[in-house]
Amino acid sequence: MRIRRSYLPLFAVALLGVLAAAPSALAVGTNVRLEANDFTVVPGLDVNEGAGGGTYTDTDGDEFATNQATAFGATAVAAAEWGVTWDFSNFGFGPFVNSFARQESDPTTFANWWAFVVNGYSAPVGAATLPSVKNDEYLWFQNADATFSLPSYGLVVGGGDVHTILPGEDFDVTVKLDDLAKVNSQADADRFGVGPGDIETPAQFADAADTTVYVGSVANAIAGKSRTTEAKTYDVKSARGTISGIANGTYWVWAEKAMDANGVYARSEAVVLNVGKRPGFGYVKARPTKYKRNRRLTIQYRLNKKATVRWKIKSAKGKTLAKGVRNHRSGGKQSFTWRGRTRKQLGRYVTVYLRAIDDWGRSSTVKKYKLRVRR
Repeated sequence: MRIRRSYLPLFAVALLGVLAAAPSALAVGTNVRLEANDFTVVPGLDVNEGAGGGTYTDTDGDEFATNQATAFGATAVAAAEWGVTWDFSNFGFGPFVNSFARQESDPTTFANWWAFVVNGYSAPVGAATLPSVKNDEYLWFQNADATFSLPSYGLVVGGGDVHTILPGEDFDVTVKLDDLAKVNSQADADRFGVGPGDIETPAQFADAADTTVYVGSVANAIAGKSRTTEAKTYDVKSARGTISGIANGTYWVWAEKAMDANGVYARSEAVVLNVGKRPGFGYVKARPTKYKRNRRLTIQYRLNKKATVRWKIKSAKGKTLAKGVRNHRSGGKQSFTWRGRTRKQLGRYVTVYLRAIDDWGRSSTVKKYKLRVRR
């Protein structure tokens, strides 16, 4: 789950197709996201596009061919992998995308046309003529501005791609504005030939006000159900908002904002929120109950959930005798065995240290278990 985010002449925003030719042995890895007005079409899909391009065919059978990896080809691969219907028209300047998932512009006003963004920058060329660069992030979104004059912004839910909280904790969400008229890095400034005044790094993104934040399941979000009652909505008046009372589970969180006099706003990429308890140990015991040098020692314990357990065994003076990692696919009774071989001085006892970490990075407190040394 990743991605990124103006208008040029409308005809300069071209795109897409289904890959008909076999991909090259060499591939360029990029990421593609498609956002319709009312739902997410493709939620940030990593694709590997053939470096030699290919022939792309839309749902109606129209074809367009490229001889190198392009943003057009990457989007074509994403649409094919996700099973998206789409339609483009061929013109002298290249292919022009009419629709994704049957979402097309208004035939009278041309509102809701499909805008193309690369790495948070409204592309200065059509997708079919933009060579793909490894790790590029392509965003297509429906632009409701029929005047083609309003500035465009990408909404960004801050704090990284994954968030974790404990049951009962509040989720503090931040929403920022990515100005799509500016590149987000010096590398893209060099690539597109723009000056220092047209660079806006993520740290410089402005605060977004009056947005709607959605908390819903991954399945609902990608199935176009972002506005159903199954996704809870929260009005965030300033850049920061607090959401309380989220039940245990894993969610996608994203932000939306309707077009206003100040601009057009592309839906944010969804980030993951997991609400759950920390891993922990019910009991720890040893077999045998006293340690003897060069004899096997089995440590038994109970976990409250699936977790990775990191363990150490130390002497009375704190010297590490052994350590290791155990990946447990479930909670319940678990164990590991140490061969017991060491030449280090032991003292009167050894201590076992255990720490559990779940898939989301939540850590237990360190559990200690002391054993007497048998001479």
